[in-house]
Amino acid sequence: MAWRLLLSLDDTLEEALRAKLADRAAADRARAAVTQLDADAQVLVKSVVLLGGYLVHEDMASAGAYDLRFLEQRLLITAANGWRPLIDIPTATSTRWRSAALAPSAG
Repeated sequence: MAWRLLLSLDDTLEEALRAKLADRAAADRARAAVTQLDADAQVLVKSVVLLGGYLVHEDMASAGAYDLRFLEQRLLITAANGWRPLIDIPTATSTRWRSAALAPSAG
């Protein structure tokens, strides 16, 4: 009831509160999406720094941090702790990711 009284006193306050609640809901959805992507990943490599190079049709900043998620049938690259795909590459087989990740390193 108190929030209704506050909202009725000031329309600007109502707009600000609605915007804040919408931002909070969007952040909650983004966190849930990242959590789901992480759970779905067969291999997850967090905060990889791109040192440089050239990617055709991709806008990825050098020295930026990115997450690599090897999913069932694709490689997904997002900004660190992000969920929106920057690069989404379909793969022919999924068993390679798990085998390579679990294989003992040589040397």
